[in-house]
Amino acid sequence: MRAVVCHAITDDLSGVGIHELPIPTPGPGQALVRVQAASVGFPDILLCQGKYQLKLDPPFTPGMNLAGEIAALGEAVAISDIAPAIGAAVVGTVRHGALAEYALVAVENLQPIPAALTLPQAAAYPSAYLTAYVSLVRRAALQPGEVVLVHGASGGTGLATLDLAKTLGATVIATSASDAKLAVLKAYGADHLINLNDGFAERVKELTAGHGADVIFDPVGGDVFDESTRCIAFDGRLLVVGFTSGRFATLRSNIALIKGFSVVGVRAGEYGRRFPERGRENRAAIWDLANTGRIKPRVHAELPLQDTLAGFAMLQERAAIGKVVINDALRVNTISEARTGVTKNPARTGLETDAEAIPVRPGEEMDWPALIAYLGARLDGFPATLEVSQFAGGHANLTYLLSAGDREWVVRRPPLGPLPKNAHDMAREHRVLSRLHAAYDRAPKAYLLCEDPSVIGAPFLVAERRRGTVLRREWPENFRRLDGLERRIALALIDALADLHLVEPEVIGLGDLGRPQGFAARQVKGWGERWHAAKDKELSVFDVVHGELSRRVPDNPRVSVLHNDFKLDNCMVADGVPDRVTAVFDWDMATLGDPLIDLGTFLNYWPSEDGSFSWDKMPPMVSEPYPGRAELIAHYAQRTGFDVGDMNWYEAFALWKTGVVVQQIYIRYARGQTDDQRFATYGDYAEPLFEAARGLLAR
Repeated sequence: MRAVVCHAITDDLSGVGIHELPIPTPGPGQALVRVQAASVGFPDILLCQGKYQLKLDPPFTPGMNLAGEIAALGEAVAISDIAPAIGAAVVGTVRHGALAEYALVAVENLQPIPAALTLPQAAAYPSAYLTAYVSLVRRAALQPGEVVLVHGASGGTGLATLDLAKTLGATVIATSASDAKLAVLKAYGADHLINLNDGFAERVKELTAGHGADVIFDPVGGDVFDESTRCIAFDGRLLVVGFTSGRFATLRSNIALIKGFSVVGVRAGEYGRRFPERGRENRAAIWDLANTGRIKPRVHAELPLQDTLAGFAMLQERAAIGKVVINDALRVNTISEARTGVTKNPARTGLETDAEAIPVRPGEEMDWPALIAYLGARLDGFPATLEVSQFAGGHANLTYLLSAGDREWVVRRPPLGPLPKNAHDMAREHRVLSRLHAAYDRAPKAYLLCEDPSVIGAPFLVAERRRGTVLRREWPENFRRLDGLERRIALALIDALADLHLVEPEVIGLGDLGRPQGFAARQVKGWGERWHAAKDKELSVFDVVHGELSRRVPDNPRVSVLHNDFKLDNCMVADGVPDRVTAVFDWDMATLGDPLIDLGTFLNYWPSEDGSFSWDKMPPMVSEPYPGRAELIAHYAQRTGFDVGDMNWYEAFALWKTGVVVQQIYIRYARGQTDDQRFATYGDYAEPLFEAARGLLAR
């Protein structure tokens, strides 16, 4: 099995790498868990630097939280609710060893994965929320209405403490040195925000009318601890949780005496080991919170195992907002892997095991030698011989898979023939994907953009290949056996859309991606112009809907990154795991604007409660009815905190826009610009879409 191994204690983590180890055998009272997700945290870094409370002699594997399935059980393990059978989905905690493909876990440290949590969320949950619980409930005895000051609030444990404090009825003041992070904390529920660069003690006293904070959660130490003593309330509790600043603070005893506060050390794991009964109660309490859906662990990024050190770097650079999770489903090739120069026999197709890839369709070939020469001059070690196949899905941009052994690259270019103005914009897609992946892990990373049409006849981009399952009109066999399949995939899609809309564009360099002011009105005008350029017949219903949409354009001040074509088959999930979208594709129309336009687009493809028209066909039900649109809108509102208002305009606009899109696709076929027979009947689709839009606007 592959595992992260610390083979030498070093400050720069140069002693940490990926190694092959034997799969361990469970002993009495243990379970062998196949790890599907594991979170990384500062304790893992400190452990590998020899600076953590727990001292281990190398070699050892770090990692304290994991989620996966039981692969084997040791002797004397009784099957129960606490120790499910082999194959059960569980979340577990260990002192070290989670960052591997398999891990041994004491059975009493396993829990069934709560239905409200995805695998990555489950892996991110235990230590962060246990620390938050022991801090606020056990050590601080927090009371409803008290004021909690949370330092390091954007970190995994800080965010969990913010979340739990709000759940317990406290007023929360959150601090960060980044305005962008503060914006996320505000959306997460913080009552007040303070930028640490301006100091915080006076602002805390101002916000509390001189009273000060009743509880201060401090994982930072150093100067932050020192200043905290100047804004804590009489009878307050200053919780010492860690020292991420690198300096151990000192406190003169007269300060604690005069101000009447307590300094309380927090070691959540040790607390449970010293007081086993309380430890069991603590664990039961946090899992009760998880099972009732009252908390919301935030996963900042998911990385493949080989990129664990990149996850460590995110924490050291304070780049993460929430937890970083290693996800076994993300076995993707990075550009560094493309530099090995290893090639295999190009005659091997590999298509038998890749349902998404097909031989290149006739008429959609490119100048392969020119492409290889171009990429070879720009990507070190790029092979001279390649296998080329084409992704079968999609109706516009042409997407190809380049393979050389176990290395893969995705190439995307616009469709053949004349294109509408600003459509199929490869430069835009490259710009979005080269930045968005840093804050939204479902976006594949773009490597290279070519805007010179002389190479293959059109601009193109090169991006990473993501592996998983793209769901279309039939469920794969391994999905059909899953309980609650339809609801699980529906909520996963809404979560993915909501998380995109919560990304702050300025933080990732996309603040000027579009012109959000007047965006909706420009969309109505622009799609009207596209219809007139692509129509082959007059449809009076088009003009009726166009006029009504123009007259009733909503004025929503919220600005988000929009995908602009978010739907089921533009999303990928891990094989056999419908609970979280792991990749979102087709970003060439991404922009900034009203996020409800994206939500309306998604609902356009979703079955309505009354069985009325929807453009796309969902896979047939195998478990239970699909959640209705009203439920999905409510889930989106809860996830984002946005006011969704009246969605009829947005759904009608999406139907009307889709009618224009299918006409654009059809006209390329009618004019002989593509031979793809899928498009031969698309000319019949626009009118019923326009009629459905008119019906929505009439409600």
